[in-house]
Amino acid sequence: MSPHFTRVVTELMGYKNAKYMLAGHKVWEEAMYPWYTEPEFVKMAIDEDIPHILVDLRSEEKAKREQIPGAFNYASNQIKELYQNLPNDKKKTRVILYSDNNEEAVKAYSALKANMYEMVSILNGGIDAWKAKDYPVESNKIRKEMPNALPAKLLPGAISTAEFKKLALNIPPDTVIFDVRSPDEYLSGAVPGALTVPIATIIAGRWNEIPQDKKVVIHCAAGNRALQVWRFMKNKGYNNIVWVDGKPPKEVLTQK
Repeated sequence: MSPHFTRVVTELMGYKNAKYMLAGHKVWEEAMYPWYTEPEFVKMAIDEDIPHILVDLRSEEKAKREQIPGAFNYASNQIKELYQNLPNDKKKTRVILYSDNNEEAVKAYSALKANMYEMVSILNGGIDAWKAKDYPVESNKIRKEMPNALPAKLLPGAISTAEFKKLALNIPPDTVIFDVRSPDEYLSGAVPGALTVPIATIIAGRWNEIPQDKKVVIHCAAGNRALQVWRFMKNKGYNNIVWVDGKPPKEVLTQK
């Protein structure tokens, strides 16, 4: 978590005990430390049909008794079989692992990352954390056969970088682009005609500068801040608003 995102989760999302890692996520990944995801995201992925592969690493006996809906069962001693059955697209296949033994989950995570699967995470707290939220479970459904590929689907409210490129190169009269990056990032290159409103200033009250009579397109450097601003603005009653899921193409960041 970066300093600006720490401010987002404390001031915008209400978290009280948020810290950030000074070295950043790149150093974390280089050290092969695992990424965790929360039950709320898994529930959203299921409810909103966000493409993912959910893997129950517990024994088949435990999975038969209860498991998270839609999970595939590959016990921790079946990682080779899991790898052989996953979809082939290692860059875009979102894999979420869970177990009742975090050490086994980390081993499976490390094996998939070593085999170049990029979007792998572990459900923080496993099925116990899931049930603690009163989320549903299912029984007697052991799944092994996975799809060859996951359907392409964006997160709610998102547009692709390809669509953003078309908009940014010829901004329609009824559309406004908001750049929520920091001033330093803006100076490194920006979309001509875009309005720069850093995320911290939106939190501080500048959100009311965003017009409601136009389509609003929000972008940042990778998508995280844009998503948070999108959620914030939706809660403020904005409906004709989208965010860019990904890094803006360099071809559109021509204003210095």
